Amino acid sequence: MLIKQRTRTWLKRQKKNGLLSVRRMVVEWALFLIGFKTRGFFSFYANRSSAHVKGDYDGSFTTLDGRSIPVYKNYRYSVKLGWQWFSAMNILNFLDHTGCLNDSERAFFQSAKGVRTIAVSPTEMRDVAKQAIEKNKHLFSDSIKDSQGFPVILPRHEESRAIVQHYKKQHASMFRQLRNAGIYHAPSGGNILEIGFISGGHSIFGFEQLGFRAHGVDNHYGGVVGAGGLHVVNAGILGRAADFRFGDITGNAPFDQEEMDIIFSASVLEHIQNLKVAFVEMHRILKPGGAMIHNFAPYFSHDGGHALGIPDSPWAHTRMDEDNYTRYLKELRPLEEDISVAWYLKGLNRGMPLTEVQKWVVHAGFEIRLWMAKPSPQSHLRDLTPEIIRESFIAFPHISLNDLATRSVSFVAIKR
Repeated sequence: MLIKQRTRTWLKRQKKNGLLSVRRMVVEWALFLIGFKTRGFFSFYANRSSAHVKGDYDGSFTTLDGRSIPVYKNYRYSVKLGWQWFSAMNILNFLDHTGCLNDSERAFFQSAKGVRTIAVSPTEMRDVAKQAIEKNKHLFSDSIKDSQGFPVILPRHEESRAIVQHYKKQHASMFRQLRNAGIYHAPSGGNILEIGFISGGHSIFGFEQLGFRAHGVDNHYGGVVGAGGLHVVNAGILGRAADFRFGDITGNAPFDQEEMDIIFSASVLEHIQNLKVAFVEMHRILKPGGAMIHNFAPYFSHDGGHALGIPDSPWAHTRMDEDNYTRYLKELRPLEEDISVAWYLKGLNRGMPLTEVQKWVVHAGFEIRLWMAKPSPQSHLRDLTPEIIRESFIAFPHISLNDLATRSVSFVAIKR
């Protein structure tokens, strides 16, 4: 029904503007559908801030310059469940859902989650998880570890195949829409490199099943975590032979000059510390006329801190500079301190305003063909008060309101 309504609106607009050529109509319609399917890639802000309840008030944090940052018990976990970053907790969650935890283990798991930060140390989590794994060895790999050193949970074959099929369809739809809009036509059977595969490489296997020669490169968040092996398990299940390599896309990546037709990433660019240099390296690897297709979540959005760095009140991570926020993490999340601070300092790029990203792309030798910015939901944008905006501009002088209001960006750039 929504597509029909949008179609009628589009046709009325075309009639009002005059008859377009067939080719022009196809391009306009493809772009129109892209906007519909992604629910509108437009960043906007309206000052409709309200004093609605963001969770139970749990005190405040005082910055070095004397400002008071509110702390709410429930805010962080309402945005993203921080405890899910820890492999031990994910293992206990998995075993709980499969009915494999005893009452004592289940009680530990529930209490360990905490309210706004974990309630037990990572060491305690690890010990309980190891004991639970020992009793359920048949559910885990006996040789392959995840990025935090735990045995990989053996995925069900049908589940892995279903996830890869999902990505295959998603990729096929993306390429079809880009082709129909006249933005980019992917070569059949070309070389495609995806940056990032620590979560299992499902997307890369999806590209391979579309007929591409698929490659993956990962540097494990700059060494913040170890090398994961889930992609190895999935390769065995799927019987595929995608090429996975450890490497740094910011320089001397393990690929030849002009080897790739396409470079793709999803939720990765925000973790690359020197993105300007990375675009230069991508330019080296791509063939002339090749495309890089990226989607990323800017640090300055409401959830830009990701699981370990999301604060306890709206946009608190953008209201504080590095000294203040590292102190914030240490004081308010003492049991997460070591990994949270490392993640904040090494796992997130806090210096990539959207206008700078665009300049880096162009200066590296690319032509931007498509740029779509999707705003944060209104339920979060209403928390973006004038005070938060002002303090964010002080902490990060180079950002704009567009950076604060944008949740994700997708863009396509062609090597000139």
